[in-house]
Amino acid sequence: MDNHIYSFHDDTLTADKASRSALKMVVGAGGISMLVLSPEAEVLALEAIHITDKSIDNQHFGEELQGVLSDHKLLKLPFRTIHAAVATPQATLVPARLFSAQECAKYFKLLQPAKQDTFFGYEEIKQFACYLVWGAGPAYRYFGNRYQPRHVAGALIHQYQALAIQNGYSIFLNIRGNEAQITIFDGKNLVFYNTFEFNRPVDLLYFVLLVYDQFNLNPEQVPLQASGALLEDSECYKMLYKYLQQIQFVTPTMASNLPKTEKALPAHYWFDLLSL
Repeated sequence: MDNHIYSFHDDTLTADKASRSALKMVVGAGGISMLVLSPEAEVLALEAIHITDKSIDNQHFGEELQGVLSDHKLLKLPFRTIHAAVATPQATLVPARLFSAQECAKYFKLLQPAKQDTFFGYEEIKQFACYLVWGAGPAYRYFGNRYQPRHVAGALIHQYQALAIQNGYSIFLNIRGNEAQITIFDGKNLVFYNTFEFNRPVDLLYFVLLVYDQFNLNPEQVPLQASGALLEDSECYKMLYKYLQQIQFVTPTMASNLPKTEKALPAHYWFDLLSL
């Protein structure tokens, strides 16, 4: 069965061309997103692949993910560079002065206790004097061993900071599958990042309004800047729009390079992938 949500391949993408090109990929609750860029930033391939609807904690997700990664023709090409990222709910920011690479599991004890088979990663975010620490379950083990990914939150935070206004608050929402990543800046200062898992549109609305309330912000004055799998004809968008009339889709800098095919998804859908 074809699980492609979207698929574009340039006919000129050969092994020789791949050896001079870059592959970007994000794996998470929404499945797999992949992008191939030539040295001239030409889009040679762009894909979104759906993985099973079953829980990521279920072995079926890991089996299907490994199957796609093992068999996909695109991933057999010899790319010059590969930038890979996971999008998991287990991600937190730790002040640099408190960070220890040997204590990653302890940072999740209060809110998201890590299971014994969780593996961890981290990266320094120097401009905020902190570390992004993340965990991923066994379903991601094959992907992690093969590609040594970072967490997509690091790339999102970097790109969102560039878009944040100088004075006042900026709220960003990125959707992947049933996970909502919410990031808030006060000016150019990062003040909040978290991932919320939702099963219904009303749950997504609750989490979004919760952060507005937590920072005492007025939805009529502070727009929600959205990216990822939030489409205007979706129930999630319609639910949000009832209470947040100011929803602005974030346009990635490479929007004009994306293929203009008949079934093309909007540019903001690919924001996290393009942020890598």
